[in-house]
Amino acid sequence: MPWDLPRLVMRRSSLVGAIALALALALGVARTNEAVEEEVAAATTLAELVAHLASLAQLDEDAAISTLKRIESEEPLRHLQVNITTAEGRQIFASGAETPKILRRLAHWHREVFDPPEHNAVSWPIARQQGRPWTVTVRASTEGELHEAAQDMASSCLIMLACITGLLAVMRWNLLLAFKPLSGLLDAIRAIEHENLQPVQALPKMPVRELESIAAALRHLALALESAEAARRTLSQRIHTLQEEERAHLARELHDELGQRLTTLRFNTAWLSKALVNQPEALAVVSGMADRCTEIQLDVRHLLDRLRPLGEKSHDGADAALRSEQLMEMLSELIGSWQRTQKGVHFKFDHIGLSPSTLLPREVALAVYRLSQEALTNAAKHAHAGEVSLRLSLTPPQDERQRDAATLHWVVEDDGQGLDQPDAAKQRGNGLVGMQERVWSLAGQWLMHPGSNGKGLVLEAHLPLPSRRDILTSGAGPENPAPC
Repeated sequence: MPWDLPRLVMRRSSLVGAIALALALALGVARTNEAVEEEVAAATTLAELVAHLASLAQLDEDAAISTLKRIESEEPLRHLQVNITTAEGRQIFASGAETPKILRRLAHWHREVFDPPEHNAVSWPIARQQGRPWTVTVRASTEGELHEAAQDMASSCLIMLACITGLLAVMRWNLLLAFKPLSGLLDAIRAIEHENLQPVQALPKMPVRELESIAAALRHLALALESAEAARRTLSQRIHTLQEEERAHLARELHDELGQRLTTLRFNTAWLSKALVNQPEALAVVSGMADRCTEIQLDVRHLLDRLRPLGEKSHDGADAALRSEQLMEMLSELIGSWQRTQKGVHFKFDHIGLSPSTLLPREVALAVYRLSQEALTNAAKHAHAGEVSLRLSLTPPQDERQRDAATLHWVVEDDGQGLDQPDAAKQRGNGLVGMQERVWSLAGQWLMHPGSNGKGLVLEAHLPLPSRRDILTSGAGPENPAPC
């Protein structure tokens, strides 16, 4: 079950806070115990030091100073400072080690900022058997208090810093774990922009509720897009099917009606040629009429080939596939017809990986032919190109378990003026939208970009082919066809 992100972050942050609080309490107890021991030891030292002050009268100066330093070195005084001076004002003993420079600066800063009151000192004389008396002065030690305060403040700051660092580390760790799947969501969104729904469908269950809500919305969107895409593809296929059926109907009408009339006209011209054999001038006119009839019949035949390049489709589905050799011949004839009519343009046709016996579905072969028709027309009439190339290649599948499936790649490239604004060109026409829709209706990929040198235009279509088994089970192909 996915967690709510705020709840997850607060739960782990609370755990870190509890650990930091427990650590602070443990350190505080340890520090309190240490401070108590130091206070007791310092008080003992002070009592011992005061007790030995009375015996200093019987000792000489060196022995007295040595005794005082030995006592003070065993445990330094806290909060108090003891000074012993001679009658001449010369200091012969001062308790406490030398104050560190940073503490001296801290004490000076403290006096400058807060202006603390001067502490009254307590002084009394010590009689000496030999020489003049000494003076003992005891005063409060500001540096010692500041030292302890600095230690306590540093400990508190370190504990607070450790707590904040731990909280930040846990929050960062939580966010990294929570948003780690976010890259997958972003990839899925980018894939949707390119009409690829596979990454969305492969999204795993998210560990955080908020991300799971986004992933669920993307999955729902992918299902809706997939359904809409399937409906649109079906509609596009139906539109192209109706177009081909209309072309086939028009071809039949031309063949049946115009063909019969042209045949009758040719018979009539043949009869007139025989009847006017003795009239050379009339015979020449009739012969010209016969030649025109022949040319019209050839034009009609070429028009019929363009309207139904694959021939009439049978009703039993026996011609649902054809060999690539037939498509190569059709494309070669198409290239040749353009080469004959466009003298200033060089047309080239290449095919790679397509053996003569390779089976192609009828709708794919027809799509390749229609794409080639439109692309060559645009290149020859609108692009002002000097060279146009048509390439057809077959790529084997990446999955070896489906080695009969493949992808057919169709590319037309020219060195013409190209398209500065492809989207605007689609709006103007030029058949680009129809070409894209035809490729898309076959679940293919359509690409359009400038040439290698930034000149001209490259049109690409990548059409997935069904496996040979699927082609054969559709009732297509010759008997014992060769594998793809």
